Amino acid sequence: MRVLVTGGSNTPGYKIAQEFARTGYKVVAQYNEHEIPEIDGIERVRVDFRESSKIIELVNNIKPDIIIHTAAIGDVDKCEIEKELAWKVNVEATLTFAKEFSKFNMFLLIFIHRLCF
Repeated sequence: MRVLVTGGSNTPGYKIAQEFARTGYKVVAQYNEHEIPEIDGIERVRVDFRESSKIIELVNNIKPDIIIHTAAIGDVDKCEIEKELAWKVNVEATLTFAKEFSKFNMFLLIFIHRLCF
């Protein structure tokens, strides 16, 4: 099975990707600003979620069985200052994943942290 973990450079995403890889899944971990260290069994891809077309392309290229969506801008101050960016990444990207997920036979888990705006 193929697993796509978004936000692979944040703590939850990184740990989730490691665990799936350790148990034998084919893991693709997405990051944007903070590169993910090389880990055996994990393919790393840099994708900016400000453009929904990039999300659609990512899902169509990888064709994951499972998507675990942990990507977000969690910096509260940055979210307050850059509200449009926060909305695009934290809300619109999540909606795009939900729409794409519904087109395929896959499992989607969305991880929402209490400090995500």
